[in-house]
Order: sequence, then C-alpha cells, then structure tokens
Amino acid sequence: MINRWRTNTLNNNMGYVAGNLVFSQEEIQRRHQLVRDALKKMDADLMIAQLCYPSASMALDPHITWLLGTPGYKGTETVIVPADGELVMVHGSGQQGTLGTQCPYLGGAGAQMAEYVKGAKKIAYCHLGRISLQFYEFLKSTCPGVEIVDFSEQIDLMKAVKSPEELDAIANATWIQDKLIEAAPSYIRPGRTQAEIQADIMMLLSELNADMSVMTKLLISSGKNGEVNTFPTINPPSRNYLCFPEYRLTEDDWVHVIYESPGIGGYYSETGRIFYFQEPCDDAKRVWDETVKLLEYQTTLIRPGKTLHEVRRETNDYLKSIGAEEDTNIFMIRGIGNLTVDRPQLFDWDTMELQPGMALSLQPRYRKNGQTSIVLDTYVVTEDKPYKFSRVPQELIVL
Repeated sequence: MINRWRTNTLNNNMGYVAGNLVFSQEEIQRRHQLVRDALKKMDADLMIAQLCYPSASMALDPHITWLLGTPGYKGTETVIVPADGELVMVHGSGQQGTLGTQCPYLGGAGAQMAEYVKGAKKIAYCHLGRISLQFYEFLKSTCPGVEIVDFSEQIDLMKAVKSPEELDAIANATWIQDKLIEAAPSYIRPGRTQAEIQADIMMLLSELNADMSVMTKLLISSGKNGEVNTFPTINPPSRNYLCFPEYRLTEDDWVHVIYESPGIGGYYSETGRIFYFQEPCDDAKRVWDETVKLLEYQTTLIRPGKTLHEVRRETNDYLKSIGAEEDTNIFMIRGIGNLTVDRPQLFDWDTMELQPGMALSLQPRYRKNGQTSIVLDTYVVTEDKPYKFSRVPQELIVL
C-alpha cells in the first residue's frame, strides 16, 4: 500500500480544486458517516460547524473544508450533519466575531436554520469554546432544553487519521515540493533577491497545479558559507543572517528554503533544504550530518500509541546525550494535512495518541556550541517505521 505514494499517482476520480470536487464521493461520504457514528455514540441529534469570517484562517474553516472536501467555500457558512440524514449547508449564517451583537450573522437565514435544528435535544458543536453568545442563545431559544456539547476531540481525530485519498493529496503536495527543489537552479541564483525567488516559486506552484486558493508559506533565509550559526526558525542571535527582501545573493552564500505549500484539495506538506553555490564548508557538512542523524533517530521513536510529548522528551534525551541543546520548540514535530496543520500538536493540552495514517512534519533543531541546523520532511505514521513522502535525499544541495 505504501508504494502508491512513491510517485504522483492521484486517484483518477479525484477532480479539480477551488470549489469543485476534489475527492471522490465515496471519500466524502466516509467522512460524513464517521460523524454520524460519533453522534449516535454520544446520543446527539446533530453536529454544527461554523465558518468564522473574517477571523478564520484564510477565510476558511478546517472542519467545513474537511466535511465538504474542498477549500473553495469562503464566507459565512454553517454546516449541519444530522445523526440520521445528509449534510446541509446554510449560506450566510455563521460566526461573525468582529460584529459584536450582530453575531451570528443569520442574514435572513434564521428561519432556514431553525428548520434544521428545531426539536434537537442534544447538539454537538465543533470547538464549542468559540461559539458566539448570540448563536448559543439562538439555539437555546429555538430548541428549548437543548444540551450543547463540544465535538472538538471527535472531529479532530477523524481529520488526523488520513484516508488513502487524503494521503494521496499530501503525497501530491510533497511531489510538488520535490519538483520545486529540482527546479531550484532556475530561481536560486547569485544576484537575486528573496522577493524574486519567492515570485518564481509561486509561479511554479501554479504551473504544478498546487491549490492556489489557499495560503503558501515560504520561509527563506541566507548566510555566508563558512558560518553555521543560524538557520530559519531558530531565533537568531542577530538579524545578520536573515534574507532581507532587498538583499542580493552572492556566490559565497547559502540559502535555506522551507516549502510549506499545498497540493490538491488544500492538503499540505513541509519540506526544507539548504542550497549552496559553492562546496559547503566542513563545519556545515558536519552539522548537517548530525541534524540528519537527529531526524533519523526521531523517526525510530514514532509508533502508534505514543504522544508527541513522549517523542519530544525522548528526542531531547538523545540531544542531551550528544552534548547538544534541548529543543523546546512546539514545531519540533506536528500533525499536518488539511489547511496546513492537523492534530496532534505539541500543545500542553494535546495528548492525542499517534495512530497509523496520521501525517507528521518532523523538524527537530540541532544546536551545539553555537552552531545550528534543521531539516524538514513530512512522514506518515505506520504500524512500523514512518514513511517519508519526499524523494529528495536529505543532503546539502550544491547548485
């Protein structure tokens, strides 16, 4: 089964992006049935998910995106899944967190909403902590005596454990990133600025059919060959090594790019590599080799039933054993997938256990004697060793 992810082999019945069908109808129905089964288990009548616009990420809600199978819907929406029945969407109704007493913005949809929820005795709400007071009171008045419970843990676990089609979508995102790395000599060149590099990457993403309806994050930094003391996301002691937009690269620079970009259907992957115009100095090679060993060790810790906190603790035990600094960054390892990240995450409250099918971004930081490095790759949890999506070797790249 793992072999299916070695190349860009998307299912033939996966469609288009930006509002059109991305996943098969069977996949969408699978998701809806997971919700219905959970509702029946908790004796709830229906589930509600709401899009919070404009304060939602990219004007999208990850739960609604997952339920619909497309990131193409942006605006103020409410999705309702009955325990016995099909999903319905109420347009023009949802959270409007910036409008104070105007929320929820039912916009004439109140009567329609009432038809779908009236008579409910127990309602499961996705991330109950962010429900608006006004919508809470609307439900209470429309459904006298209703019990409103949180549905966060249930739907987050459904999203975290990926189906074969979802893993195909993550494989597609990684395939695109591999192609971007392959094309690096065309856009990473001496004399160019960060802005020029980023513009070319965005153009290539479009040509490679990445989902341009959602956000792409590119983390780019540079420094001088011979100096190995700051790479992206490691709180540099000075700003001398950050790649400012107006700075033009020179032959003795290195360039580190972290590609955090979507493939089809708004599913993400993360890949990071360091590029050189000249042969890397010996220190850079040594530190990079140690960083790859660190990442390889971390993969041996990833097993079903463990939490990310356990993986981080054991990773830090390894770092201490080799005389390196502990990595306390919450991005050391994290779930990835729909609209960038899924659970589990390294938040104090997140104790979700790993399961086969979860996609993880691994990015432990190596820091020792003032020298630092990082390598990023996306993996999927299996019953055995996690599988790495990228086919790009974990090596320093000389252009």
